[in-house]
Amino acid sequence: FSMGTGGKLRSKGLQLAMKTVGLGFPESHSEQLKVRAVQEAVLKHYRNDDNEAPNPLTSSKGYWELAEFLLMVAGVFELERHDKFSGHKDLANEVGMDMSMVQELAALFKEHDENMTKTITFTQFQRILARCDLRPTQDELKVIVSTEVPDDLTFEDFVRYIGALNSFMPIDLKRLILPHSSSSGDHRPQAKQVPYGKH
Repeated sequence: FSMGTGGKLRSKGLQLAMKTVGLGFPESHSEQLKVRAVQEAVLKHYRNDDNEAPNPLTSSKGYWELAEFLLMVAGVFELERHDKFSGHKDLANEVGMDMSMVQELAALFKEHDENMTKTITFTQFQRILARCDLRPTQDELKVIVSTEVPDDLTFEDFVRYIGALNSFMPIDLKRLILPHSSSSGDHRPQAKQVPYGKH
């Protein structure tokens, strides 16, 4: 934690430390403001007005004590959990799924997000759908969702596309989230193309 600084984390090391514990740097301005609010609350909790230690939020010489850093991490994790729950709830309402199913799909998406980019490729999306013997092309899916389908899908894309496919041709969503075996002895039927062009 301290890197030889006597139990203190300097401001320059904060991003690396947060990444080490599994927290990415907030990307949007609104996310940055939320994290900033957590940091300010932590400093207010631990430091009174008489504390002369340089503030890590306003001074290049500022630092975080270990207890402050740990509470900040806990606060940011809780913030992320709350935001994720709210986002999943909104998404569930949008696509007409149970909240529990969206959470299951989130776990499935995370499993395939191998590089932790918060995206999966369309090819990975096809492999997931192949569990239900479906393998739509991007052009076929474009007809269903009435918009361009990117090569890399966010979680929101992932759920919306599954929801759209399920509305067009009901699929067994529970089958998607079951543990998947890729052993050589697992002989599965050839995934079928979806007849989107037929009327």
